[in-house]
Amino acid sequence: MNSDKTASRFKSVFFYLALLLGAAIMFLPFYWTVITSVMFPEETNHFPIIWIPTRITLKWLVQAWSAKFPLYYLNSTIIAAVVVAQQRLYQRNGRVHLRQI
Repeated sequence: MNSDKTASRFKSVFFYLALLLGAAIMFLPFYWTVITSVMFPEETNHFPIIWIPTRITLKWLVQAWSAKFPLYYLNSTIIAAVVVAQQRLYQRNGRVHLRQI
């Protein structure tokens, strides 16, 4: 009885450690994106990787937010509309072809 409880506890601990590791792995790209947006280029391109910046700059964020967002948004909207239209066309043609078989 006691060994069953210990085994169950071990499984739970192992399960939560695996979840914690998975969460850390999923969080890492988000962390890297945020940190590199405030790092200087010398630190970003340094090997081995610098995980905590020694100096912080907001120059790149200001430059990104002062970009031509309406133009970029229009471009993304056009591309998305074209892709959706192509997918609908291919789906329709595929259904017509399958009905003829």
